[in-house]
Amino acid sequence: MAKSPSSPLSLFRLKNSGPTKMLGLNLTAPAVIAFIAYLILALVIILPFDFPVQDQETGQETVIKYDFTQRLIVLLLMAIPIALSVYSINCMMAGNCVLWSYVVSIVTVFWIILFIITAIAYTIGQKK
Repeated sequence: MAKSPSSPLSLFRLKNSGPTKMLGLNLTAPAVIAFIAYLILALVIILPFDFPVQDQETGQETVIKYDFTQRLIVLLLMAIPIALSVYSINCMMAGNCVLWSYVVSIVTVFWIILFIITAIAYTIGQKK
């Protein structure tokens, strides 16, 4: 007779074979999976395609042309929360994360301020 798992969630646990050396960091398997997912997201953001939008004033459909610089700015802004996310996942798997929780909260506040400043600067730049 097969031995039943100790909890229903134990069926879904990944076998952690220890940290993997990636980009000079020892990352656990879930952190590597998240990092790969973020790389795929970055690729999708950078892909060169135009997308149609409807003008609110005229009701006509216009096409926003691909702008590599704008997409790169988006990726650079996303780099901060992506790095925090991957490191947080790694920390959850590896152990004690009390200090890291304070670091994440402070860096998140700075990231939001940077995001707001960038959005304001972009809006002012569009009006000129």
